[in-house]
Amino acid sequence: MLRPRKKTDTPLAQRQRRLAEQERLLREQMSRLHHQLNGGDPEAQAEPPPKPDLPVWRLEEDAPPPRRGTESPAQRRRNLGRQRQRDMIVFFIMMGALIVAVILVMALARQHGNG
Repeated sequence: MLRPRKKTDTPLAQRQRRLAEQERLLREQMSRLHHQLNGGDPEAQAEPPPKPDLPVWRLEEDAPPPRRGTESPAQRRRNLGRQRQRDMIVFFIMMGALIVAVILVMALARQHGNG
């Protein structure tokens, strides 16, 4: 006589059993809560409610602001070099504008003097 082979437990079957167990526990919990709401269980009402936790935002505000890391001397020199380069560009642009302005004033003075 042949015996039926024992089926291996598939992941789907395991998941179905787990879900059925969770569903059963939820049904029990729902019925217990429903019973408590209707005032049938004085023992459950005697339990003290859980203490509320402190708000998290208070703990976050008490923390000091994050610090920036100190710059190395090489970074400071590089930043100063860029600033110096920008200053030189502005200086030469302003010198060129001043020379153009002086030439225009001299031309106007010459035209006004001849007229």
